[in-house]
Amino acid sequence: MVSTETTGRSRRRLQADEANCRVVGPDEYCSLLLGFTRLVRADDPSTGMCGLHDAQTGITYLIDGAKLARHSLQALG
Repeated sequence: MVSTETTGRSRRRLQADEANCRVVGPDEYCSLLLGFTRLVRADDPSTGMCGLHDAQTGITYLIDGAKLARHSLQALG
């Protein structure tokens, strides 16, 4: 039996391998979120990924939700 965590990791890997997806770090994700480019949230709860989609370029920027949460907590502390 495959664990849910392993399955989620596999789905995240497949999602990140798509040509129009780019995995970014917490600092870049936050910069995108606060920048001037019009982005739409594109989260995928089934994989635990937080995403921002740029309709103009077709690129979706992804980050693991847990990694983003840890970064946010560190910034507050």
